[in-house]
Amino acid sequence: KFKDVRVRRAVAHAIDRQFILTKILHDDGIIDHSPISSIYKDFHTDDVPKYPFDPARARALLDEAGLKPDANGVRLKFRLDPTPTGERSVKLAEYMRSALAEVGIEVQLRNQDFATFVKRVYTERDFEVIIAGGQMGPDPVIGTQRFFWSKSFKPGVAFSNASHYASPEVDRLLEAAQVEPDRDKRRALYADFQRQAMTDLPRIPLFTTSGRLFFSDRVSPLPDNAEGTFG
Repeated sequence: KFKDVRVRRAVAHAIDRQFILTKILHDDGIIDHSPISSIYKDFHTDDVPKYPFDPARARALLDEAGLKPDANGVRLKFRLDPTPTGERSVKLAEYMRSALAEVGIEVQLRNQDFATFVKRVYTERDFEVIIAGGQMGPDPVIGTQRFFWSKSFKPGVAFSNASHYASPEVDRLLEAAQVEPDRDKRRALYADFQRQAMTDLPRIPLFTTSGRLFFSDRVSPLPDNAEGTFG
């Protein structure tokens, strides 16, 4: 259903990120338009193809892709699995269903427990579209590459390249950036990666948010190892 990039771009244009930020996140976060969040200033570039909220453009792209409205105004149907991690994910999925209906896309929501979701998406490959987040830092090799590198796709490996995106050019850029010692050259490689990923659009970036951490060293020291708060 999504092999035509115009369909993916139409979905991106149908989403109002500002509404999400204000009404669902309550301004707890920032809007992002790139695979590498703008909070990672050493690697992020804003010079990427963008898909601003534009329902008319979304409808035009669907028309171009040959998805005309039926008698009920429906052009396309798909099933959406939000990551079952709380109320925010549910509200985001409900908003998606409402927003995409405005351009003739009927979204069917499916909910399950977290273990079932992970097995269904990353092992059974039984899904169409998911809403998923991921911890992206501190370096793109650690946080971002797993979602876009073709070699990170393998059934059974969770939190990886669920879309099975396979781009020889993106693979080349990511692999070169892994080992490039020159800071400026490495930054340029990641800029090219971001532009290519946002052209192909296997994933649609929406926002970056962060958790709140409260701790007291009267209880235990704050972990400072690679596991971070998971330690």
